[in-house]
Amino acid sequence: MILTSDDKLMFALALQGGYIQFSKYYFDWEPLPNQFVDHYAPQPNVIHLGGVGSGKTMGRAMSFLTNALTIPHYLALNTSVSSFQAKLLFDKLMPYVQDSKIERFIKDVRTRPYPVIETHFGSKIACMTAGFQATLIRGSEWDEINGDEFGYERYEETIFALRGRLRGKRPDNTYRKAQLRITTTPTEVEWLRRWWDRGDKESGAEDLDPKRYLSLRSTLFDNTHIPPWQREEIMAGYTEEMVQQEILAEFPEWGNTEIPLKFIDACEDLWLNHRMEELTNPIVVTEHGEEVAGTSHKGAIASELPRVGVVKWEMPYDAQRVYLLASDPGTASPPKRNTPVVMVWDVTEMPYTLVYFDWASGNGSYFPWLASFKYALEKYRPILRGIDATGTQKAIDELVFEREGISIDSVNFASDKTGMLNALKLLFQNHELRYPYIKGLRHQLRTYKLPDKDLTQDIVSAMMVFAWLTRYLPSTLEKKPVKVQTAAMKQRRLLRSKRLDTRSRRR
Repeated sequence: MILTSDDKLMFALALQGGYIQFSKYYFDWEPLPNQFVDHYAPQPNVIHLGGVGSGKTMGRAMSFLTNALTIPHYLALNTSVSSFQAKLLFDKLMPYVQDSKIERFIKDVRTRPYPVIETHFGSKIACMTAGFQATLIRGSEWDEINGDEFGYERYEETIFALRGRLRGKRPDNTYRKAQLRITTTPTEVEWLRRWWDRGDKESGAEDLDPKRYLSLRSTLFDNTHIPPWQREEIMAGYTEEMVQQEILAEFPEWGNTEIPLKFIDACEDLWLNHRMEELTNPIVVTEHGEEVAGTSHKGAIASELPRVGVVKWEMPYDAQRVYLLASDPGTASPPKRNTPVVMVWDVTEMPYTLVYFDWASGNGSYFPWLASFKYALEKYRPILRGIDATGTQKAIDELVFEREGISIDSVNFASDKTGMLNALKLLFQNHELRYPYIKGLRHQLRTYKLPDKDLTQDIVSAMMVFAWLTRYLPSTLEKKPVKVQTAAMKQRRLLRSKRLDTRSRRR
């Protein structure tokens, strides 16, 4: 690769504090103050809390690209709890990678089995999910790893595993940067708060260590590229608590809610997310050690929306299993109130496992909800199918289902709400539920409290319908005692699953 005199000047500037000049020249983009500080941070651990529209992901993307162009053999990984979230950084980079100023430096761009950008300088930016406790990236070495939205990664073991990948030397015998970055909306996850306090000089933490930890906070109002009227639209419909967390990037203080965090964590199984990744975006290693895309399972679907998270989760149907459907009709769209929710749970045994979740976009109509409801009925053939038949929903029951010839099990929130909530709380207390990490589901469970008049709680309502209907399950279903799974137990189960998959492919 031949560099012009201007290239050599700009590359040298980028390495010596001229990030603004470099980004203006090649990207026609200028970093915000925190993006500048983040790029040049010398600390090996950087925690950047950012609200919606704060520019945290964009800043990390441009920093990665700048380093990939100016540091030979530089390796960067953007990872997250889902491949969709990990890929967002790649999507932000593509318009710049395809620009004439940058295109001549790019050697290869590919999207399968996961997005990768390679430069003619031997550098690479990869975007992929970490997998359950970072099992998908063990054995590799990187200059920088960014945990995008890792405020939703509960296991600190995952962070330690990522830290272990930051080591070694490049082919030119220079040491790798070995920097770990956490770029996320603040959450209640305990390890995140501890790591943040270590880099926050105002925290008063006993283990404050500003030489090894840097803590940055960016809000929607720090992003001067967004005009005031657009900020107002972004915030429209946000509750005061959501503004604190999603806009101002403050750690949430939700107080006493109906379902304690320890029960939510106990029932949330990140291995299910890992399994979905295996089904929808399988990676096969050839005999030469090359990673290629495998064939996805037709019965598995996971769809996400930026900032909203998973809105569709669908696992394959198994004729040997027993299913129960629960739903809360609506006409709005995620993450707003009155958004339709359709759920199907595998109730063959305890813990009951979520296999279908559709947080549908109503767009002012009940038909998207009805389409999802009918689809779930036809695919999973549930023995019970419940909906909230209160108020407007009662008319749907009478007019739509009678005409469609669909029999349902109606539940009335007006008379049974307290009992339904208690039934759901009992399932949580006994660890009798098992579901994947779904941002909207977790958020609504974490914030639900009575009175719930002004809360976004449609997902919780559907779960309450489900909990109420489990009381009417046939007594012939096997109710095995629930065993709480530790992280080590889940790790062994994951390894056992991998061995079985390997044997299956050999056959």
